[in-house]
Amino acid sequence: MDVTIIIPIYNSSKYLRRCFDSLIIQSGVSMEYICVDDGSTDSSLSICKEYTSKDDRFRFIHTKHRGVSAARNAGLEAASGKYVWFVDSDDSIRKGAVKKLFDIAEADDCDCVKFNAKLIHGKRWMRDSFRRHDELIEDFQVRDIFRYNDCRPFIWAHLIRRSWIKDMRFNESLVPGEDQEFIIRYLSRAGRVRFLKDRLYCHYNEYSEIGAVLGLIYCNGLQGLPAATLKTV
Repeated sequence: MDVTIIIPIYNSSKYLRRCFDSLIIQSGVSMEYICVDDGSTDSSLSICKEYTSKDDRFRFIHTKHRGVSAARNAGLEAASGKYVWFVDSDDSIRKGAVKKLFDIAEADDCDCVKFNAKLIHGKRWMRDSFRRHDELIEDFQVRDIFRYNDCRPFIWAHLIRRSWIKDMRFNESLVPGEDQEFIIRYLSRAGRVRFLKDRLYCHYNEYSEIGAVLGLIYCNGLQGLPAATLKTV
């Protein structure tokens, strides 16, 4: 299996088809979509079953409600792909994104491909997730995480090598910022990291920007820490 996409789901029925429809159109490499329903009480469960029945790349896991980190950890336990991509259930990915990321990771022998995304508030595109640039860092250091002021470690903007995850799991007691804390720990292990300017992901903020603001506060705090401290995060 080339790529595993893990989608944690909790009461996402309003936007879930948008996410799943963007997965169905992907092709060119072997992939699996692990949908982890975290005890939803809306129609998310039936939507998951619907897509599982019509596309055998979808795999479905149902758990009691324990939070997004537990759902992502359940997905990791079931993953079999060489690379892993975490996608939020209310977001979508661009056509051809999976093959493009896989091909780049293989060609550059990358432990991580960090790519660009469109940040969309309501129906309006706000900005890119980071300054558009292409770069291959062959000896990645923790300080490179914040090489650019606007380059934030959002979990959905990274394709990562599963063998390097090893026993790493999301901190189920940490909210918010649990996804960014995880990717920072992963990047502290990585050797070769590719920055890609292409916008391959659409991140939607349908309600307010409070979650993003809290995440950025967390990251700004980490950015001020010395590299030796980040190594132990």
